[in-house]
Amino acid sequence: MRVLMLGFARFGAAVFEAVRDAGHDVVALATHETRPERITGYCPPDLSALAGEAGVPSAVIAPGERDMVHRFAGEHTFDLVLAVNWRGWIQTDVLDLAPQGGVNLHGSLLPAYRGNAPMTWAIIHGERTLGVTAHRLAEEIDAGTILGQRSYDLASEETIADAYDRSEAIFGPLTVEVLDALERGEAVETPQDESRASRFGRRRPEGGVIDWSVPAHRVHDWVRAQTSPLPGAFTHAGLTKVIVWRTEVVDERTTLGTPGRILETDGSSVTVAAGQGAVRLVQTSSGERYGDEGAELITQGVLQAGGQLGQVLSDEAAA
Repeated sequence: MRVLMLGFARFGAAVFEAVRDAGHDVVALATHETRPERITGYCPPDLSALAGEAGVPSAVIAPGERDMVHRFAGEHTFDLVLAVNWRGWIQTDVLDLAPQGGVNLHGSLLPAYRGNAPMTWAIIHGERTLGVTAHRLAEEIDAGTILGQRSYDLASEETIADAYDRSEAIFGPLTVEVLDALERGEAVETPQDESRASRFGRRRPEGGVIDWSVPAHRVHDWVRAQTSPLPGAFTHAGLTKVIVWRTEVVDERTTLGTPGRILETDGSSVTVAAGQGAVRLVQTSSGERYGDEGAELITQGVLQAGGQLGQVLSDEAAA
């Protein structure tokens, strides 16, 4: 099958390689510019470089540049539009160029967690089963008929990095499975159950502030959902911004003090009261950088027993 691919980052790279390895023809690839993450330094794979190595025509198009997508698509002949981690709506005039229409790969078990950052939102909400969905591109984003789904379990101590790894292992094989079925005329399309649909918006680094008034397990989920390679959840100790990269729940039921109060320090970690229970901050750094600076922050007095962290927000702000 001849494919016009609109893809980005590690999931896009995994699908690009899997589709070509399976014998499908990626006739052209559009992608976005790659930039290192400001705090962690993580930089996603450059799909334009991968395309160049494979001899596939490519273009770097900014999110929202719909006219450029249409012009690029019009330069090629293809059977299907394949979108993977594409940051923008794909208009119908592009899909009209493809006899087989369009397919999108989405990082959730649709219809749950439509929209942006689905894995992060799923972990924030304490989900223990996540997954990837292949679905038809439709007028409403992430609402097209389902062509295939695969799920995986994520334990309570695992993070967004683990979710990315598990999902990456699914994206390629699931895409090939769906393309093969479409090519054979054997694809099964299942409408989404709108009664189970949920949608979440884009997340930004400044939205990672920790609400200490919620129960300890929710603080823990908030942190592990936004840890590296993302910019991290954070709080403030006085005027110092403290990024929290890893936590452990040490008490889930007891009310141990004012939410955000540091109950004790131990080497390089501190235990902090939540709205219910407490969490241990196992890995922290200060300012705008990734690292493990807990011992230094304790020695400097930034983190000390009896100290108060953060600002208590409304429950909705941490939801």
